[in-house]
Amino acid sequence: MSRFVNEHGGQLVFVRKQGEGHAILLHSDVGWKPKLMQGPPTLGADTEGVSPDARRFLGDVPVVGDVILDPSEALWLKACFAASQQW
Repeated sequence: MSRFVNEHGGQLVFVRKQGEGHAILLHSDVGWKPKLMQGPPTLGADTEGVSPDARRFLGDVPVVGDVILDPSEALWLKACFAASQQW
């Protein structure tokens, strides 16, 4: 488990149990609703399950599912996912 506070005071929590391939993201900006992470954040343009228009709009914006991240959040989540991969 790891906690992060972004520059605007938004809080994020990363949870991954040992041996599991997925993780859970909790984010104060989305009401702490658990978001399943099958891997590190992706770019909006590469996100599956969204319309082509949404992909064009999101472009290089990092996302986890339907949660839009700022660059520092994405970097932190990538580090969390990579570090917990070794368990």
